[in-house]
Amino acid sequence: MPTQRPFIDMHIHLFNAQYLPLAQILYAFGVPKLLAKGLEKVAIAITGVSDLGRPDDEDPLEDKLVKALMARDTEALMDATSRRLRFWIRRYQRQAERSPEDHDRFNAALSGIDALAEATGHDKSKGDPVSTRILSEEIREASVFDDKNIGIDVLDRLFADAFTRAGEAVEGEDFLHDAAHLHLELDPSPEDGAMKSLFGIDDSQLENLSQVLIFIAVMALSEKARFRVLEIDYNRHKPDEGYDATHYVGLLMDMYEAYAERHGRNFDLPYFEFKQQMTRMGQLAKHTDGQLISFGAVDPFRSGDWKSYIRHGLENGAKGFKIYPPLGFRAIDDPAIHTPINPSETVDQAYRNRAVQPAPSAHAQRAMSEILPFFARNDLRLFTHCTPIGFEVERGFGVYSDPGVWRHAMDTYDAQNLWLFLGHGGGTTGVDWFGWAAATDAEFEQTFAYRAIKMVEDYDNVYMGLGYIFEILHEDHGHAGMQHDRFVARLMQQLTQDKPAGAKHHFRDKVCYGTDWSMPRAIGRTREYLNAFYDFFDHLEVDESTRELWAQKFFDGNARRYLGLPARADT
Repeated sequence: MPTQRPFIDMHIHLFNAQYLPLAQILYAFGVPKLLAKGLEKVAIAITGVSDLGRPDDEDPLEDKLVKALMARDTEALMDATSRRLRFWIRRYQRQAERSPEDHDRFNAALSGIDALAEATGHDKSKGDPVSTRILSEEIREASVFDDKNIGIDVLDRLFADAFTRAGEAVEGEDFLHDAAHLHLELDPSPEDGAMKSLFGIDDSQLENLSQVLIFIAVMALSEKARFRVLEIDYNRHKPDEGYDATHYVGLLMDMYEAYAERHGRNFDLPYFEFKQQMTRMGQLAKHTDGQLISFGAVDPFRSGDWKSYIRHGLENGAKGFKIYPPLGFRAIDDPAIHTPINPSETVDQAYRNRAVQPAPSAHAQRAMSEILPFFARNDLRLFTHCTPIGFEVERGFGVYSDPGVWRHAMDTYDAQNLWLFLGHGGGTTGVDWFGWAAATDAEFEQTFAYRAIKMVEDYDNVYMGLGYIFEILHEDHGHAGMQHDRFVARLMQQLTQDKPAGAKHHFRDKVCYGTDWSMPRAIGRTREYLNAFYDFFDHLEVDESTRELWAQKFFDGNARRYLGLPARADT
């Protein structure tokens, strides 16, 4: 067991389906519009809403979903998700008097069901809409994914077809972070399980639909439940001497306006308007007695009133703000800045095209010229996505996250003192020669990761995290093993080498631990991820006191400096 150390997780997300433009995200990844809208409505209808003014309440339905997520069991996830929809429909049917909120959720459930039915062809099989047929008799509580002997009902069939169609739509897409080389490692559906034996879904289809299923499933949890799952995840296999996180930095994302500008406004707004989202996350942070540190978000597509959102966030406890260039903007849109892209034919041409084209929104770029100086003048913390892929509004927009562009923007806008955090630290994607895991030093010097390192070395207030870099986990075979070895070797080199000539700071004084929980690959493996970094530091070939000093900086001290927190009393 590696040495256990206090830690801060600098990169988590606790938003759920009611915070996101979920249909727009799915549509951007290739899911047909009507199917995406149906999945969004169903997700909103089944998502728990925390009463942030009361103590935690145990929710058996959420507990069942949590267990399915932790087990990474496809059949159990289908059952738990279906069971939640069945529960809410039965509950609404039995209510003598519904609140306006319950009425909205009931209609969202039925509207979502009919949208899924139309998108998958179910509405043509009989005269009445599927929602009418469901309401004509009380829907049963159990699903065939839990007990295949009870027979398939219309909701079972609808769920199987909808998730299969969505999975087929995202096949070959970079769905979620690093999906081009993402292995969800869900338990395979057994041959005699409902997915295969009753619906004829094969292994390839299961792999694709699982990407969508786990995303929808984890987004259906309430805010408190998501925080509880995060704690459960870190407690899995925690040794007696292990630590809980001192703090989690919870990041929100303000995405609707960017998606709407590119894909149109005939999508529903998120259930909670963004100011309300920041209010709720501030309340959740209080509920955790400050263990959660809430970050809002700043969106340059709100070019007319982005400052009002900053003020609202600060008034409701936000300690910083996330900004997300893959939505369709650069820190500065200057054609003189070149973002190198891997010329390999395995990299979509869209990334090379976007690297040399202007960003699409002039008004968002004008807002960026105001946002950076404003944050620098007011000592506000800014957290940016820093890897070439992610939630891209259009394919290729991830190149806008280039840290070299941030360098040029900070210099141009006289914002050299900006408190900037580079999430993912450049990453390990094939778009830029696999970043930290690049095969050669020459390739590495063209990556986001290399330029991120140079940023933290040269600017007083720029820091970086290593969230969602699962190459740290020990792999001893094939491409994954090679990526692991390259990442570990390069990280060790950056930590142990002398400070480069001319650099103001050493990399090891600026790099931080983080996970990007709850992206799919992190769920169920969070303690394993932490232990892998613990083990990495245990094997640094330096004396013990130096090793522990460097580890303390990585897991705790550097994050405290960026966040403006006092140092631990025991350091």
